[in-house]
Amino acid sequence: FLYLALSSFIIVCLIIETAGLDIYWEYALGVGLFYYAFRLVQMEWMKKMMLYLSMSFIPLTLLKWGLKSGWTLSALSFIPFITALIYFAYWILAKPETKKRLMYFIVLFMSFGLPSFFFVDEGYSIFFVLIYSGLLMFFIHQIRLYILLLWPMLSFILTWKWYVDIYLEGSIYLELAGALLAVLTLTTIGLTIFKYPFPSSGKWAKGEPIMDWYWIGSFIYVFAHPVPIDSNILMKVVPGLVITGLLYVQISRLESLHWRNILSTVTVISLLNPYYLLLNHLTLPSYVEVEAYLVPVIFIFIYLEKKIWRENNTLRLIHKIGLVLAAVLIVYDAILENSLGEAITVGSLSLASAIYGFYAKRLWYFTTGICIILLNVFLQTSPLWGNLPWWWYLFIGGGVLITIATVNEWKTKKNEQNGRKENLFQEFTKKIKLYFSGWN
Repeated sequence: FLYLALSSFIIVCLIIETAGLDIYWEYALGVGLFYYAFRLVQMEWMKKMMLYLSMSFIPLTLLKWGLKSGWTLSALSFIPFITALIYFAYWILAKPETKKRLMYFIVLFMSFGLPSFFFVDEGYSIFFVLIYSGLLMFFIHQIRLYILLLWPMLSFILTWKWYVDIYLEGSIYLELAGALLAVLTLTTIGLTIFKYPFPSSGKWAKGEPIMDWYWIGSFIYVFAHPVPIDSNILMKVVPGLVITGLLYVQISRLESLHWRNILSTVTVISLLNPYYLLLNHLTLPSYVEVEAYLVPVIFIFIYLEKKIWRENNTLRLIHKIGLVLAAVLIVYDAILENSLGEAITVGSLSLASAIYGFYAKRLWYFTTGICIILLNVFLQTSPLWGNLPWWWYLFIGGGVLITIATVNEWKTKKNEQNGRKENLFQEFTKKIKLYFSGWN
């Protein structure tokens, strides 16, 4: 029957050509002929072939009709859009089994037809792109090949940038506003349709999406619209804040506590981007510049350890290393700066660290703060120490040693009388260890 249908179609086309009739009617005839064959054949693969051939002649009919009518290239570019509407209308009215056969063909046709809108030179074409992309996404959801959602998203990015350059005078504000609206829309759709951003529990059901592709598309939209260097500070910090928001809204959707903690950590760290952009925009005094960059990192470590990764030894170790490195960099900058303002800043930070460590029982913060205070005092008073006569150093050092030796001897004899064998140093060390034993 397939051979008979094809032969009949060719014979009819020859008759039409010989009679001088309108050529586009042969494609319209192909639509009806192969659709009739689709209704008659029984084998599934032949039914699909006849249906696909019938549907393929619809855009060919429109193309021939447009060429005969003298359509411009811009008008001809709407043929995929008109064809998609026809497919959608037929799909709604078709039987369930026909819908299932047709979905893959529609997705394939619309995917290849999407770039045709780049040839449309009308300002309102952006609305047709939105409708067309929405229809394509709808059919992609029907066939459940969700990764294909990225194609209409990427196409709309290019279309929007082209539209802004041609019709909106390249306004970076309007381009960014459109991108933010698209990000908000895609994120809302993803939150509504998909249950999880990705399978964090280690279990994946067949047919379920491996991730929320609208979420991925939102990130692509953010990175595809970079803010120019000469933009104002508010424009520069917007992408970083949007990324933080995109990360934050996904935290509660994850099943695994481990993955929630990881995403929470990335979300908190992402706040550093807009913060550092703001710092680069501001003109800070030299004696607080390094501290302004390093102190927020310490605050992030504190937040991660107390609120997210509780009792995590690895983070504690990283926290300690980060605290020591920050302290070293701050002290090094203070030595290079060698000013009163730097000394006050370092002294205030070290005092705050010691007080926080004392009340929160954080040994590393307490000892770091005390050490920096002592070092700061030594550095600021070093000119006075260097001007003293040599015998003053000898006198002070000897007095300290004699005092320690006398007290130690007295304490040792007292302990021997009480039946204890500890000297002053051992007793002092024991008390220190006992006091700090409950500190972190």
